[in-house]
Amino acid sequence: MSIRDEITAEVAAPLTQVGYEDIIYRNKQKNKSDKDKVCKDKDDWVKKVKAEYQKQAYDKLPRELEKLMFDLPSSRLNSHSNRSYFVKSIAYSILIEQNRIEEWAELEPLVIQLALCSEMMITVQYYHNFIFDGKNGVNTPLLVRETLIKSNLLKSWLFRYIDRAFSSFGYSTLIGREVDAAFNNTDIGQFIEGRYNSFEYFTKKELDNDILNHFLFEDNEIDWNVIDDCISIVVKKSTFSNFEYLFLKLYFVRLYLISTALYQTNANVLISILKANEIDAEKTIKFSRYYGIMMQIVNDNNDFVPGYMDHDTKAKYPQDQQSDIRNKNFTLPLFLFFHYKGKGGSYIQSTLESQRYKGYSERREKLIFEEIKPVLVQYSIPIGVAIAEKAAFYVNNNSHLTFLTKIANDNRFYRIIFNKPNEL
Repeated sequence: MSIRDEITAEVAAPLTQVGYEDIIYRNKQKNKSDKDKVCKDKDDWVKKVKAEYQKQAYDKLPRELEKLMFDLPSSRLNSHSNRSYFVKSIAYSILIEQNRIEEWAELEPLVIQLALCSEMMITVQYYHNFIFDGKNGVNTPLLVRETLIKSNLLKSWLFRYIDRAFSSFGYSTLIGREVDAAFNNTDIGQFIEGRYNSFEYFTKKELDNDILNHFLFEDNEIDWNVIDDCISIVVKKSTFSNFEYLFLKLYFVRLYLISTALYQTNANVLISILKANEIDAEKTIKFSRYYGIMMQIVNDNNDFVPGYMDHDTKAKYPQDQQSDIRNKNFTLPLFLFFHYKGKGGSYIQSTLESQRYKGYSERREKLIFEEIKPVLVQYSIPIGVAIAEKAAFYVNNNSHLTFLTKIANDNRFYRIIFNKPNEL
């Protein structure tokens, strides 16, 4: 029985904190042995990607620029990166499905290089986020300028690396085209976020069916079935207005463009290189699409954990927590808060309506967290779990890929939300 089935069978809607967290942590304990094995494999893999990075990173740039450009990717490769492991897991899964696992040793160096490309793509995106959201201390004109330069230099380095790493295999054009498309989709998604996924736009209630048509998406650019599936998971427990439905649609399109773009790029490349059959290719693509959306929902949930709890990551400072509400980005937890709880008299509402957000305040973060926590527990986290289950459905419970979806059930930020110890 899946986690989602257990929740449906044992907990009446809306979900209660006790029922949901008990199911999550029972499942964690049942799968601890498998988790330990995959964690070790993941750690070994990231070390291999880091070794490739150390061989290739420095590329005829002034030393000071090298230091500036590679500070973040160096930090990321000292951590446990899900993104680079996603690349290995997809490649391994395709080979297993096609009974070709004996080819892994020959293909591994190429897959390591693809994983490094993935790390550099997300790092460019992080640099842009620092600028857009004022994260990582990027809050002065000088630091904005330097961060923009770093992202431009790193993107140029990435395309040079693709050319020299994959030309001999005949794949540099394919990979370069896919990476360029992913960057393009991410930029469109960031535009949608800034223009439409904001508190100001939500309060205007001026969305109409024609907005998405303005972006002239090609037929194959967005899987509308995935978007509709995600919306149906959100709306099946309540009645939503037409405006709310359209707002959700734009939100999931934005997630699809920003987050799914990276994962689908890796899947597309590996499908082509490994010559996956049509059935395996379709399953892999579907998995990457649901997985990408799920990952962004997890990030949106995690953002509300107060920074003073000191769970900084390699790409964030503790003070960067709750950046969505600080920047008035209207993510799924906020959308659900206003739908289920209403806005009358809430601290969250007054914060969003305030014209100024003064500095870092533990008291403010705690008040926001306590208000949003019931919505995270009862609605937003279970929605991420349901989308993770959708992703897992397409990979026949492949241990590597299914393991990646477990971040929707348990991660260190969720342990704070559920007040659970870090190790069970």
